[in-house]
Amino acid sequence: MAYIHKDGGLELYSQAHGESLRFDPSGAAVWIALRQGDGRCRNAADVLAESWGTGTAEATVELDRWVSVFCEAGLMFTTEER
Repeated sequence: MAYIHKDGGLELYSQAHGESLRFDPSGAAVWIALRQGDGRCRNAADVLAESWGTGTAEATVELDRWVSVFCEAGLMFTTEER
């Protein structure tokens, strides 16, 4: 389950783990972009670049950082095709 707070932060609740994790607005934007991009990092980077008014390379750096955080938290996993 996902909840966006008034401050733009994201809270994700994992029923499997029985815990909530909270992320700042940047993490929320990345999570939403991943959802909009069908879980594909390339698609999400394009969404973020457009939203943030940056280049895809800059968005990819932030995206990769957050993907690592989400993976470490057990919220997602990656495959060879990112």
